[in-house]
Amino acid sequence: DDNGKVELRNVKRKFFSRTGLYIMLVAGAVLVLLLQTSVFAEDKPKGPKVTDVVFFDIEIGGEAAGRIEIGLFGKTVPKTAENFKQLALGFKREGKDEAEGY
Repeated sequence: DDNGKVELRNVKRKFFSRTGLYIMLVAGAVLVLLLQTSVFAEDKPKGPKVTDVVFFDIEIGGEAAGRIEIGLFGKTVPKTAENFKQLALGFKREGKDEAEGY
């Protein structure tokens, strides 16, 4: 029958349109989840953790020009970080009121 063929075509169309819709919905949901995880992954800092911050105040011609802040990675390179921190803090010599350093 031609009616049987037409009816079968309609059933196939409904099946494939529903299946296609479900596949598209699942694919869209997966895509949204992948985009969210990649966006949130960028929020987390990568690399070693900064344990201390030292700063240097810059003056040009006696006027403040700004501040340089340097993060130190004390867990990765503890001796170097501590040495640099001590240099930044400066040290007092006998007979002088101000600390000397860099």
